[in-house]
Amino acid sequence: MYPEAAGLRTSTPELLRDAVAADPSRIFVVEENHRISGAELFDAVTRIQQWLQRNGVQAGDCVGMQFPNWWEAVAVAHAAWGLGAVLCPIPVNYRSTEIRAVLDAVTLAAVVIPDTYRGVDRVQSFDEVQATRTLAAPVLLLVIRPEMAPVAYFRTGDSAPILHADLDAISLLMFTSGTTGRAKGVLHSHRTLFSKARFAFCPRVIRLLH
Repeated sequence: MYPEAAGLRTSTPELLRDAVAADPSRIFVVEENHRISGAELFDAVTRIQQWLQRNGVQAGDCVGMQFPNWWEAVAVAHAAWGLGAVLCPIPVNYRSTEIRAVLDAVTLAAVVIPDTYRGVDRVQSFDEVQATRTLAAPVLLLVIRPEMAPVAYFRTGDSAPILHADLDAISLLMFTSGTTGRAKGVLHSHRTLFSKARFAFCPRVIRLLH
């Protein structure tokens, strides 16, 4: 484990909370034409988190997400982590067979998906998979873009999102590509995830997180 991770005392959700509090107008996420400030990111995290709470998601539950590199992925991750839930990203190239394998491997309390992406109706894909499985209850779907599911996605009150996490709690369940067989799940804690991020972030960005 890298020294940055071993010596970490604050989780990623808490780092985001503190950074936004220090400068809510600062741009936190850039995705093509989208430039999302801290205040806007907080609002999205709050809305998604409240939707998860209304639908019974709690600590230890797994929340699926099948997105390309959209800014909303940051909001979904922190909404789930703030509740103590485990994020399960589903590769965006997965279709019915692979999605079924994921649902067979892990119980997802909810899945956040786009309406359509690259001409594929993602909602229909999940519905078709769920129709072929015997479940006590179908997996709940929150649809992002083009319509932000206005009925389910409203915000209640002015409360800030919950942004706290145990550094050594499981934060991420990632599935391998499965090119040599069935995809397998890999677990990360908040601490080990930060260690992996060391390769993705330049030193300046790491300094900004502290």
